[in-house]
Amino acid sequence: MQWNLWPHDPTQHSPESRKGFQESLTNIVNLVIDACENPCKERKEVFPDEPYPKGFPTNYNCPALMLSLYLQESELHPYVVSSTGAAGIAQFMPDTAIEYGPMSIMSRKPHKTIWKTKKERMEGTPEELEKIDDRFVLETAIPASVCLMNDLMHIYDDHDNRVWYAFNAYSCGQGCVDKYIRKKHGGKKAKLPKETRGHEKGIRFAYKMITQYRN
Repeated sequence: MQWNLWPHDPTQHSPESRKGFQESLTNIVNLVIDACENPCKERKEVFPDEPYPKGFPTNYNCPALMLSLYLQESELHPYVVSSTGAAGIAQFMPDTAIEYGPMSIMSRKPHKTIWKTKKERMEGTPEELEKIDDRFVLETAIPASVCLMNDLMHIYDDHDNRVWYAFNAYSCGQGCVDKYIRKKHGGKKAKLPKETRGHEKGIRFAYKMITQYRN
């Protein structure tokens, strides 16, 4: 991973930096809470007649789940870029952003320009990056990722492990998880990719910490 434009450890920075970090964190939490209260809000406004079932189970805390995802994906860095091209707090890949993410299917609006070179991805101020790609804009990336997770959880609604199947699909893709489920139910040896298993472990740990702190 390549991290930039965000303090890795806010406690090692000036009071002004810590204050800015706290304000940004508060903004992230508020956006997550709002998106969880009404998943896929933008899509519903454009297509009000389409059914949009709520996929998040009631026995889980939606904001805590999403914050756990962001902690695992980007450590809450809004402007982070991975070596594979995933970007923003939700680490949308370009293809995912075009197909499902910000300014795309979620709202049926034209998506903004996707970066063309690695150099373009790695440089720029927050303001410049937000103009280049909506994946850096919290107000679009967070609702988009909540909408995506809502749909994934609905897809796996028939499975007892649907919450973690949804997170696995976020990590390695729905096809990867579907193949794993078919093998598992068919009595064959099945194992998700090592990175995906580590992804789930990190989210489970973060969720436990967040919910314990919250309580």
